[in-house]
Amino acid sequence: MTYEFIRTIVELQSLAWTVPVVVFSAFVVKESFTPLKKGLSTMFCGICKTKNGLDKVPATALQIQKQWFIAGIFIGFFGNMVDNFYWTIPWTANYMSAPYTRAWQDFGVFPNIFFRQTLTLISAYCHIKAFIPRNPNNPRQYRLLNITLIASIITGQLFIFILWTVNTGGLKTLFAE
Repeated sequence: MTYEFIRTIVELQSLAWTVPVVVFSAFVVKESFTPLKKGLSTMFCGICKTKNGLDKVPATALQIQKQWFIAGIFIGFFGNMVDNFYWTIPWTANYMSAPYTRAWQDFGVFPNIFFRQTLTLISAYCHIKAFIPRNPNNPRQYRLLNITLIASIITGQLFIFILWTVNTGGLKTLFAE
């Protein structure tokens, strides 16, 4: 068996597995949407409705954590579903040796930045926040999480600035005529 034969089998299996991934991701998104929608006031305002649905009471730390977890699930699976659906198109085109394959692959950076990177980051943030018990007496309890988020974003931007500088010659080429 040659490398190309094995790669083709793996490519086809990747396409085959995309179907259940997209279907089950859509199911998770559908099932988590209503609890997410109902729990937004719990997440952001610290209140929840009583069993009669009319009165509002302060939410417990566990209720707030649960809502952050649900938000992370919804956001993560939604991004995964769309990302997998999108990449089915260029990989199918690649297998079929379609002339527009390269265009789909090149365009992939646009959906990736939102559906893969941004939504995965937001999902991870929600999940981490779900594991930190809320303490109303400590308004700075999420400080390390927020600093880590900002620092990692800045580090990523510095990384691409270095890549760009090495690849293009830096700022002098940007302003050269």
